[in-house]
Amino acid sequence: MLNHIHFKKQFKWLCIIGITIGLFMVIYSYITEWNTYKLFIENIATTARSYNPKSITNNSNSYAAILLGAMFCSYGLYAVTNKHICWVIGIFFWINIFFPMSRICLILSLLLTLMIFAYKMYLTYKGNEKRNIILILIVTSLLFIFLILYLSIAPMREYIENVIFTKNSSIISRIPLWEITLSMTTSIHNLFGNGHGYYNTALATITDGSLKMPHNLYVQIFGALGVVGLIVFTSLIAFIIYKITVLYKNNREASLISIIGLMYP
Repeated sequence: MLNHIHFKKQFKWLCIIGITIGLFMVIYSYITEWNTYKLFIENIATTARSYNPKSITNNSNSYAAILLGAMFCSYGLYAVTNKHICWVIGIFFWINIFFPMSRICLILSLLLTLMIFAYKMYLTYKGNEKRNIILILIVTSLLFIFLILYLSIAPMREYIENVIFTKNSSIISRIPLWEITLSMTTSIHNLFGNGHGYYNTALATITDGSLKMPHNLYVQIFGALGVVGLIVFTSLIAFIIYKITVLYKNNREASLISIIGLMYP
């Protein structure tokens, strides 16, 4: 039955919708938050988290996640149409992910871009050896130059380590929440946790009502449902990955729809 459904066509439409949403949000952000971009550039030497665009979302991390999804759609559409404009749009989203300064989205977008680039070089290596070797040398040289600059220029190294990561890292403020969750769960019941309804209330009480979630799904599940809940959840994730792997082997086009569905779990 799956062979009679035009999954590639549906995948293309889903990608187009994702790209359209991403472009709309970027344009909307440019129009309504232009001063934010200017302040971001002007203060980039001292901070990376004071001025970040949000577009129509309520925080910059959500905006970055949507741009990451739009970038994925761009690369996906490029894979099925082989139109270079899709690659260019993907790079455009990648550049814009820098401004919200969501570190996880920034890292994932960089890895995805490098993976797509490497895969494309692999597919087109035969017959384009000279072009691909030149591109690989350029990319390798740029990475090597960046590494040399990072190691040799102290202000640059300090900026990357302190301004972008340490001083502005949201993980620093979240680690205490994870420690509180671990402590309160182990003191009540390791196996079954604090209970789905009680956990968030208890966490809010401990933090004086300022926070009621740990901003980590796995910690949240452990706090609410304990080790048993965490095992069930991770087993479900593993099962989904296994089923998609089997589906990919049997019907590659059908698996494209599954991948889109996993973009925003």
